Amino acid sequence: AMPSLHFATSVMAAHVLADVGAAEGVAGWAYAGTLGFALVYLGEHYVVDLLAGLALAEGVRAAEPLAAPVFRSVSRAVQALERRAHPT
Repeated sequence: AMPSLHFATSVMAAHVLADVGAAEGVAGWAYAGTLGFALVYLGEHYVVDLLAGLALAEGVRAAEPLAAPVFRSVSRAVQALERRAHPT
Protein backbone atom coordinates (compact mmCIF):
# COMPACT_ATOMS: atom_id res chain seq x y z
CA ALA A 1 0.00 0.00 0.00
CA MET A 2 1.11 3.51 -0.73
CA PRO A 3 1.93 5.23 1.58
CA SER A 4 3.04 2.82 4.26
CA LEU A 5 0.67 3.47 7.14
CA HIS A 6 2.61 0.93 9.23
CA PHE A 7 5.65 3.16 8.97
CA ALA A 8 3.68 6.41 9.35
CA THR A 9 2.13 5.28 12.63
CA SER A 10 5.49 4.12 13.97
CA VAL A 11 6.98 7.53 13.11
CA MET A 12 4.13 9.29 14.92
CA ALA A 13 4.63 6.99 17.92
CA ALA A 14 8.36 7.77 17.89
CA HIS A 15 7.56 11.50 17.98
CA VAL A 16 5.19 11.02 20.92
CA LEU A 17 7.76 8.91 22.77
CA ALA A 18 10.45 11.52 22.09
CA ASP A 19 8.15 14.12 23.67
CA VAL A 20 7.97 11.93 26.80
CA GLY A 21 11.72 11.57 27.23
CA ALA A 22 15.06 10.95 25.56
CA ALA A 23 15.27 7.22 26.33
CA GLU A 24 11.70 6.70 25.18
CA GLY A 25 12.46 8.63 21.99
CA VAL A 26 15.49 6.49 21.25
CA ALA A 27 13.37 3.36 21.70
CA GLY A 28 10.63 4.76 19.47
CA TRP A 29 12.99 5.77 16.68
CA ALA A 30 14.85 2.45 16.94
CA TYR A 31 11.54 0.67 16.52
CA ALA A 32 10.54 2.84 13.55
CA GLY A 33 13.91 2.27 11.89
CA THR A 34 13.81 -1.47 12.49
CA LEU A 35 10.26 -1.67 11.20
CA GLY A 36 11.17 0.34 8.11
CA PHE A 37 14.08 -1.95 7.36
CA ALA A 38 11.94 -5.06 7.87
CA LEU A 39 9.12 -3.76 5.67
CA VAL A 40 11.50 -3.25 2.76
CA TYR A 41 13.65 -6.35 3.41
CA LEU A 42 10.61 -8.63 3.61
CA GLY A 43 9.12 -7.11 0.46
CA GLU A 44 6.03 -5.64 2.13
CA HIS A 45 6.85 -2.11 0.91
CA TYR A 46 9.17 -0.25 -1.41
CA VAL A 47 11.41 2.49 -0.01
CA VAL A 48 9.23 5.09 -1.72
CA ASP A 49 6.23 3.79 0.27
CA LEU A 50 8.14 4.45 3.50
CA LEU A 51 9.18 7.90 2.34
CA ALA A 52 5.55 8.71 1.53
CA GLY A 53 4.49 7.41 4.96
CA LEU A 54 7.16 9.55 6.59
CA ALA A 55 5.99 12.59 4.61
CA LEU A 56 2.40 11.90 5.64
CA ALA A 57 3.31 11.66 9.33
CA GLU A 58 5.43 14.80 9.22
CA GLY A 59 2.74 16.67 7.29
CA VAL A 60 0.08 15.77 9.85
CA ARG A 61 2.41 16.77 12.66
CA ALA A 62 3.16 20.11 10.99
CA ALA A 63 -0.53 20.80 10.34
CA GLU A 64 -1.58 20.14 13.94
CA PRO A 65 -1.09 23.72 15.19
CA LEU A 66 -3.24 25.01 12.33
CA ALA A 67 -5.97 22.38 12.68
CA ALA A 68 -6.24 22.32 16.48
CA PRO A 69 -8.31 25.53 16.81
CA VAL A 70 -10.76 24.30 14.18
CA PHE A 71 -11.19 20.95 15.93
CA ARG A 72 -11.62 22.68 19.31
CA SER A 73 -14.42 24.86 17.94
CA VAL A 74 -16.13 21.84 16.37
CA SER A 75 -15.82 20.02 19.69
CA ARG A 76 -17.39 22.94 21.56
CA ALA A 77 -20.27 23.03 19.05
CA VAL A 78 -20.90 19.29 19.44
CA GLN A 79 -20.80 19.60 23.24
CA ALA A 80 -23.33 22.44 23.06
CA LEU A 81 -25.63 20.23 20.97
CA GLU A 82 -25.23 17.43 23.49
CA ARG A 83 -26.19 19.76 26.36
CA ARG A 84 -29.30 20.85 24.45
CA ALA A 85 -30.23 17.25 23.65
CA HIS A 86 -29.67 16.03 27.22
CA PRO A 87 -30.37 18.87 29.65
CA THR A 88 -29.56 18.16 33.26
